Amino acid sequence: LEAGVVGSFRKPDVLRFGLGPLALGYHDIWRAVARLRQVLESGIWREPRFARVSV
Repeated sequence: LEAGVVGSFRKPDVLRFGLGPLALGYHDIWRAVARLRQVLESGIWREPRFARVSV
């Protein structure tokens, strides 16, 4: 969400993205994939503020 892309996390360790073909274009999907790549390559996802807290 911080990178401007909304996704969800489901067990077992899978990222999910819902793509609405009527609302999204090729450019939107390309931009989302580019941001996901940036997040993964930078390692920002490892920061404690993004850790899931189990209850």
